[in-house]
Amino acid sequence: MKNRKFLKKGASHVEVIMSFVIFIGFFVFLFSIFNPLKIPTDNEAYLSIAERGIKDFSLIKVYFITIDVKNFNKDCFYFDYDGLSRIIVKDKDERIVEAYNDKNIIKINSGKGFYYIYSNEIFKENKFPDADCKELKGADFEFGLFRSYDMVSNKTLFDFEKKYNSDYEELKKEINFPASREFSFSVKTFDGQSIADGEKEVPATAGVLAKNIPVQVVFENGDIKYCALNIKIWG
Repeated sequence: MKNRKFLKKGASHVEVIMSFVIFIGFFVFLFSIFNPLKIPTDNEAYLSIAERGIKDFSLIKVYFITIDVKNFNKDCFYFDYDGLSRIIVKDKDERIVEAYNDKNIIKINSGKGFYYIYSNEIFKENKFPDADCKELKGADFEFGLFRSYDMVSNKTLFDFEKKYNSDYEELKKEINFPASREFSFSVKTFDGQSIADGEKEVPATAGVLAKNIPVQVVFENGDIKYCALNIKIWG
């Protein structure tokens, strides 16, 4: 009887020890994957510098608001809205509508319906004769929430590409990218259409680190395309 109790007590100790070992092993496994103390390698740090430099150069803030025009039977309307610059307006089917901003008076060549209004200085407004425009009254319409989005401007992206291909070393200084390292980039739509790229020949022996970052590219005509920014660094 004593031996049986001794064996039972010993087995309990073994189970506790095994449980503790399994727990510690599982904890070490998690720590190895999600290591909060992990220090990025030099190449990872340079990749982040290139990403930040491209974004700082090409990102713009696009302001966005919606308007729902309900009780209105005219073909052209306007309303007062402070804080917007040049605008592009789209209807609920994402079709461009003639519209422009005249000193904080937003004029839209359309009737009742739901509209998306985008605002930034890069946009080329669609002006139109507005002699018959009527002012919206309080009961005629309702605004949605005012938001802002960080988007990559096709115009500034083109400027970045141009400088990459014409004055690469100066561009590296401008974005604080180390002179001892090299980088290339490309921006493509998800169906493979090229928007911009800057390429350098990569030595066969070079170790290359690459990264894809999803971005929204906005064009002067109001088009917005979902793209992938690919960055490669080596050296």
